Amino acid sequence: MKYLKLSGLAIALAATAPSFAQTVTWNGHAAINGTAIKDRNSEIPSYGFSNDVNFEDDSVFALRANVDAGYGLTAAAEVMTRGADDFDVEMRWVYVGYNLSKNTFASAGSLRLPLMNYSDYLDVGMAYLPTALPRATYNLPDSYTGGSIAQNFRLNNYNLTIQALGGNLDGEVGYQDAELGIDSELMYGGTATLSSRSFMIRASYFDITDATLTAMPSNGTSSLITTFSQEQDVSIYSAGFRFDGKQLLVEGEYVELDQSAPVTPEMRSGYMTAGYTFGQVAYFGLSGRRFRHHSDKRSGVVRTS
Repeated sequence: MKYLKLSGLAIALAATAPSFAQTVTWNGHAAINGTAIKDRNSEIPSYGFSNDVNFEDDSVFALRANVDAGYGLTAAAEVMTRGADDFDVEMRWVYVGYNLSKNTFASAGSLRLPLMNYSDYLDVGMAYLPTALPRATYNLPDSYTGGSIAQNFRLNNYNLTIQALGGNLDGEVGYQDAELGIDSELMYGGTATLSSRSFMIRASYFDITDATLTAMPSNGTSSLITTFSQEQDVSIYSAGFRFDGKQLLVEGEYVELDQSAPVTPEMRSGYMTAGYTFGQVAYFGLSGRRFRHHSDKRSGVVRTS
């Protein structure tokens, strides 16, 4: 079915391209990444990667169409294929947007979930750090179906952007060698970003209510899948900052995921990165960490590592 939908959209875009030649923009993105885990043990998350060098697990190819229909109306659609999914083609992030005013933008459809600094740009091929983003932090649900509205305010030399959104969510969270599936009909939250030419701070909060949680190994072993009998509530908090000077760049983010399931761990992670430019060469370093906070609500035991 997804191949039929993909073909239908491709044909529709191709048919309209000649008449909207100046308003349709195509962007392609490809990343071929080699991955391997050295000295793997039970305390190191694998996120589905293997011990041997592999150029398939973390590779991605994508094609995106952006349409400017005029009068403030825009649309976008992206198809993507991942090596981790055996290069099956899937449709992602199909939505329409409308400029309600000069500083107000509304959108609806299948949208990116703006949890973190780079959530809007992952797998789109733009605004990446030169270093790879840490999987311990960027391994959260990345999309939802619903709507959002963003308002921009000008405060002297700063821009303040407030975004509110809501809809339903069906995604996964990676933890150790397992994935936690989250399926909810009601997700809502918002973000606030204050930025200047060289500095940015950002915070977000999302509440996922009455979610069905499913835990399974990252290798998809069906006999070990666990679905919790009661619907759970999930909350996600995040905060980040960026300083981008002429030569120095410093950035950091922190995220927490709390949920009410009795035996699955809460997740807390963050990273810091710094880079400095010498002439035409930039050097970057990144350090990230994930903390485990396991609260057994039946016994009152709390373990943090």
